[in-house]
Amino acid sequence: MSRIRDKFNQLKSNNEAALISYIMAGYPSEKATLSAVRGLIRGGADIIELGFPFSDPIADGPTIQMASTESLNNGTKIDNFFQSIIFCIWRYKEYCIHVISLCCLDIFICFFYCHIW
Repeated sequence: MSRIRDKFNQLKSNNEAALISYIMAGYPSEKATLSAVRGLIRGGADIIELGFPFSDPIADGPTIQMASTESLNNGTKIDNFFQSIIFCIWRYKEYCIHVISLCCLDIFICFFYCHIW
């Protein structure tokens, strides 16, 4: 069974809902992204989705479009993105079980195929 399914089953058995949050990496800065992750962990987030900025996020709506554009304008690159994830794994190791699955707090990495094409 997947860890996501396990998390939802745990929440369901406690009659709780999941707190799932989304953060645009690099918005408004890399430091702010890391601070937001820390705040979400301390605030009890069950799942955090880290989005990688995309140059043409038309379908994502105005808020994510603006955050994506500003993040890219601030110089966010794919290597910074993965460095931030590695830092979060190291910094919040008390939540981590092993690097391969990132963390017992599920962190989704969101980017489009064209980022790696």
